[in-house]
Amino acid sequence: MEYPPSGAEDTELACYGIQYRRQRDGDAALAAARPLWLTGQATPEACDPLFAALIARGALTVADRHARYRLAVEAGSVKLAQAIAGDLPGDHRIAAKDFARVDADPLRSLDKGDFAWTRQGGRDLALYALERAARSDAMVARPVWERQRERLTEADRRYGNARIAFHAARQLSPQANAWFAEARGVPLGENERAWRVRAALRAGAWGDALAGIEAMPESQAREARGATGRRAH
Repeated sequence: MEYPPSGAEDTELACYGIQYRRQRDGDAALAAARPLWLTGQATPEACDPLFAALIARGALTVADRHARYRLAVEAGSVKLAQAIAGDLPGDHRIAAKDFARVDADPLRSLDKGDFAWTRQGGRDLALYALERAARSDAMVARPVWERQRERLTEADRRYGNARIAFHAARQLSPQANAWFAEARGVPLGENERAWRVRAALRAGAWGDALAGIEAMPESQAREARGATGRRAH
């Protein structure tokens, strides 16, 4: 029996195909590699020269690179996140030694608040500490987060609120629904949207559950409505 290639194999084949077309047609072929960039997972080595060329040409902006950094952090792809952040320019860069300091004890690092708060890289490192601490125990991380979050920009603060709410929901915390309310306006990924609705249902907050379902893409919303209906019965 033959099996279809895995997602990683599909990506590897796609990158080899783009490399071939680039040799044949020139750099215009690079545009096909851009959609492969935005993933929180590591990509095959065959994609590396394509991404490097896109970065050199400015077709992958600092914002694009920062977006993938966050996706990698959210996915728990620590090595990928650290590699991307270490290669970012200027105020966005996070040094390996700073990651190592946070990795040694994320909660303690967040509690100390020893971050370069005026730099985007410093704020991202604080959010990285939050992510790692909340992934372990959101309830324990929450009071520490509350003490530090006012030092962030509003956008970064709301993003952090969304991440700790997500982890609280996964850990079945009764506070998760209220914490999601503090992240209004933050774009949520598929898993976050699903856990937002679950948290609302567990809290009996039917209006929040409905709002969460309405914010989903239609295919995900249909599945959520079905699950909600089964739960009601």
